[in-house]
Amino acid sequence: MTVDFLGGMGLFTNLALTPAADPAFDPAKKTFAVDLSNENMVMTLNAATWGVAQGNTPIPAGADIYFEATVLAGAIFEIGVGRGDIWATGNIAGSANAVGYRSDSGNYVGGWNTGGGGGGYSSGDTIGVAVRRSSEQAFFSRNGVWLLSSNPATGANPVGIGLNGEIYPTVSAHNTATSLRIRFSNFLYPAPAGFSHL
Repeated sequence: MTVDFLGGMGLFTNLALTPAADPAFDPAKKTFAVDLSNENMVMTLNAATWGVAQGNTPIPAGADIYFEATVLAGAIFEIGVGRGDIWATGNIAGSANAVGYRSDSGNYVGGWNTGGGGGGYSSGDTIGVAVRRSSEQAFFSRNGVWLLSSNPATGANPVGIGLNGEIYPTVSAHNTATSLRIRFSNFLYPAPAGFSHL
């Protein structure tokens, strides 16, 4: 797009404006074993190892943001948030700079969060993640039901994030042919009251 300010007087003529990228997985923030497809909304693991992919848009300080991830195939996932460099660390559970909800154990993992999850999940399930940056809290749902009687709208029973600085939607997965689709809009389940999309 080209803009000519001040009616062609020659000031700021032909200023090129580049629109911000739509939220998606970031090709620069993934491990080697992760392939991205469908406009970088689907991650697929191509090796029998851990793989991590992070979003291209940070969750702003003070914002209340909701996103979803639907498991397409595979059995071991960790869905949550992390600092911008955790894609290089192996997985959410192994990082002090991330927190997530793990599929096989059903526990909250990463940072100082262990145990206490709301049961496992598998192929076909959709995990909702509501992040409240003002209080550094996260809430997780499975197929539209908030886990452990949590309620993002009222702040009941949150998971502490305990992270400072820029954080991003983050997914780690294990094993070949494991895949997942992330959604930053057009949700399958309603966002909680007071929360918006990236």
